[in-house]
Amino acid sequence: NNITLNADTAGSIGNKVTTEYSTPVDVEAIKAKGYDHWTDAEKVFMALYSSAERGDVTYDADGKVTAITIVKPIAIDASGTITLSESENIYIVSEEDIIFNNISANNEVRIKANGNINRRVIGDTVSDNQGTITSDGRVILESAQGVINGITLVDDGDSKQELIARAADDITISKAGDLVVDTVFSANGDVTLNVANGSDKNDIT
Repeated sequence: NNITLNADTAGSIGNKVTTEYSTPVDVEAIKAKGYDHWTDAEKVFMALYSSAERGDVTYDADGKVTAITIVKPIAIDASGTITLSESENIYIVSEEDIIFNNISANNEVRIKANGNINRRVIGDTVSDNQGTITSDGRVILESAQGVINGITLVDDGDSKQELIARAADDITISKAGDLVVDTVFSANGDVTLNVANGSDKNDIT
């Protein structure tokens, strides 16, 4: 089955929740104590801290944590393709593969799959898909056990779009114009960034 989700431009698919700490938290001091000596509150804090993406943690001038923002995504399980559009932010996860043709958000897009992103494997049959992500904020893609395939990034030419991509195997992403990379990491595969009329910048592993 195919899935189509639309939200108005002020709404989001999935949401964020921010926890603020009135007393700034010293992460290094907690680490130095060792897990066996952490309080229950410290265990909860470190779980949140460890799962946060770069930019989701706010620090004070002393490097202590004053807030952590956690994403609460929409879980999707579709045998066909998904289309997500007209949203401020889009946050989705799947325990299976995620196959999409078009995803469009005014700000941030996060797609995390246990399986592949834009590749479906059934028996010996491998089906690749081409999909477009239009966003003027961060794009975070994660495939825990598969590939990130056939994705074209689009922005308005004057945006803060920035790419984070992590996969167990191959990563293939294209963009016309400059591609700003925070981190691209493949544990076991190849990374291919096709940049037309621009350049890629920053960290690639």
